[in-house]
Amino acid sequence: MYCPKCFDLSLCVSESGVLHISVNDIQRDTAQVLFNTGRETKEKLAENILKTIDDFFSWYAGLQNHEPIHSVRIFTRSYHCQNGCTLPSSTPFDVVGVLISKKWLLGSIHQLADKYGLAVNLPQNFLDE
Repeated sequence: MYCPKCFDLSLCVSESGVLHISVNDIQRDTAQVLFNTGRETKEKLAENILKTIDDFFSWYAGLQNHEPIHSVRIFTRSYHCQNGCTLPSSTPFDVVGVLISKKWLLGSIHQLADKYGLAVNLPQNFLDE
């Protein structure tokens, strides 16, 4: 990923940290996944993310006035620049396409939305973002 400070392709997700998940720009304290790429496989990480999204959708479906799902974001603040740039820890970076595949996420969103009777209205360019 591009480092916003040195503009080099040197920004990397840290080996371990926390992933945050938001749906329709709503975040929950329980919508977090700890990860450690040195200890767990991508499949195990995907399983943990899927459980967290499932929990979020279950909660979201229980709301009286919920909108169709128009955005799902998975991001972390656990990253570093290989060139040693100091970046504010408050800046989030998306990990879709880095730690998990975009197609897997899209399929999971539709599968879980069907499970909970939620409408999905993602933009055409969701996989391109």
